Amino acid sequence: MAYELKDFETQILARSHEVPVVVDFWAPWCGPCKQLGPVIENLASEAEGRWELVKVNTEDHPKTALDYEVTSIPDVRMFRDGKVVGDFKGFMSPEMIAEWLEKHLPSEREDEIIAARQLAESGNVAAALAKATEILASEPGNEDLRLAAAEWALRIEPASCLELLAPIQADSDVSDRAEGLGQLSRFVADAAQFSSESEKANAAFAKGLTALKDGQFPQWIDQWIETIERRKDFADGRLIDACKAAFRYLGPRHPAVEANYRRFTSALY
Repeated sequence: MAYELKDFETQILARSHEVPVVVDFWAPWCGPCKQLGPVIENLASEAEGRWELVKVNTEDHPKTALDYEVTSIPDVRMFRDGKVVGDFKGFMSPEMIAEWLEKHLPSEREDEIIAARQLAESGNVAAALAKATEILASEPGNEDLRLAAAEWALRIEPASCLELLAPIQADSDVSDRAEGLGQLSRFVADAAQFSSESEKANAAFAKGLTALKDGQFPQWIDQWIETIERRKDFADGRLIDACKAAFRYLGPRHPAVEANYRRFTSALY
């Protein structure tokens, strides 16, 4: 079979640095695998170089299946830059697989997306947001770009953040992050009305808001935690929820979260 595995390192790990590689873990005795095989092979033949298919017979390559914790088949995974970026198990229709592929394949407008990110990093957030919005009109399923655009909107026009996030469904891989960002945007949209009797708390909150709008995430989180340390009930407790939403959006591995989460939890008691 043309797509069968010969060398995992060469065909999958190394090759995935050049083009996405879809790996179909299967076995000859598996009924759903026999159904899925022709479907995914047909899609691979029509891929025009956007991705490549490698089929791994788990009977012939049990160690590979064990290494990747394949417990049921068919098990399909996409590798990019040597890492798994998406997967599904069981049979799916051609339409569902095509949707899955588009979700995880690099955008055909990747150069423009990189340029938009560079604009945001240089401080030209409005131009980055405009470019992202234009790309999303032709790639509405590009959820990574959608999240980035919503973050940029949060910084300059938070009211449009929720509109950008609306197409992300509850079963999306990024739904938790999107929900956190949406909650944060609602808080930021009301930020002008928040104040307390403590001038130092007000000053810390204002500095944090400015840092957020400047994309300075560590300073933003630091100043809002200082606000809570000075006035736990700031914004009637909504600031605490906003910080939780920020952590949810950024994720546990973000440096600003790793540096500040313990301090945040301590500030609550």
